[in-house]
Amino acid sequence: MTATATTQGNRRNHPRVPLATSIQVVHRGRVSHISSQDISEGGIRLADAALSVNSRVKLFVPVPHCELGQLRRARMLMFKGEVVWRRDGDVGVRFVEPPLEHLLEVRDFVSHAAQAA
Repeated sequence: MTATATTQGNRRNHPRVPLATSIQVVHRGRVSHISSQDISEGGIRLADAALSVNSRVKLFVPVPHCELGQLRRARMLMFKGEVVWRRDGDVGVRFVEPPLEHLLEVRDFVSHAAQAA
């Protein structure tokens, strides 16, 4: 999927770009490492996640840092989230009240990755 693509009946509010990395997920006091598939300002898709819809989670996401138009070493960003959909083992997690600084980091990464595609 490209960064400008929308799916699910155009319900997405933000462009999505691939982000295949290991995410630390905290759910009910347990820590797991789950692979991400893509990310947007609004949330992230996780692969093979044993999480139910409406589950509340805390995510630690390594997002490549953009500086002067170049991707740099990833920064670990923390988000609170809620699982909003589940399909074929993948889940969509909506960021809940993300810190502005972290939201801006994701926005910069998505913008850079979309331009590179």
